[in-house]
Amino acid sequence: MNKKEISKRYLISGSVLFFAGAAVIFILCLVLNGKSQHPFTVSQLVLAAVLSGMLALGSYTGFVLAGLKVGKAEALGKKTIIAVCVFFPITLALLTVFGIIMIIPAFIKATVTLLKND
Repeated sequence: MNKKEISKRYLISGSVLFFAGAAVIFILCLVLNGKSQHPFTVSQLVLAAVLSGMLALGSYTGFVLAGLKVGKAEALGKKTIIAVCVFFPITLALLTVFGIIMIIPAFIKATVTLLKND
């Protein structure tokens, strides 16, 4: 797979993951909001949906940038894969924070790679 195909796959899957996660959380919060004694405003519901979508996208971006690409797990050593599995909660937290920080640079890099004429 060349860089353009990888960039296209990342942009599409990242966008779908963000919007799907945000929509599901928004609908869930909207349904549960009617049963609450202290209902949220629409702006609070939208903010919660956007932040939860960003959390899912950040986790995905962290794993992608860390090298855990689909079909590329053999690039990591066996000991590294075992360490990632054993320390999964810590790894997930660190990669999510790293991914949230790197969302915008990763999207910019993928977009530039996709638009570049080679």
